[in-house]
Amino acid sequence: MNGIYAGINGNSILKLIVTLIIFILILFITYYVTSFIGNIQKTQFATGNIQIIEVRRIMGNKQLAVVKTGNDYFLVGIGKDEINLIGKVDGEALVFNEESQPPAFGEILDRIKNIREKKK
Repeated sequence: MNGIYAGINGNSILKLIVTLIIFILILFITYYVTSFIGNIQKTQFATGNIQIIEVRRIMGNKQLAVVKTGNDYFLVGIGKDEINLIGKVDGEALVFNEESQPPAFGEILDRIKNIREKKK
């Protein structure tokens, strides 16, 4: 065999296939372990007494958050190194919008594709 395939033999192809299988196996294990840990954390946050209702960024690293503890709502200021209680909020005055979900990744990708197509 001359040319491109001169240095390729069955042993090197076998090593490549085994390495590829190990790589894919590591990817699957990483995916399942990450999703398992995420589900554990999700159940811990869902069953606690503290819920973050809404968070708004007001400056670079400063945020306002509405936090529910028990039956009470509080407005909290969050900075880089501190958290400050601003005050108690009347729960009846809050407007809850259950349908305001962040857009799915596919929707964002479609928007970007549409913008690129319009530029062409």
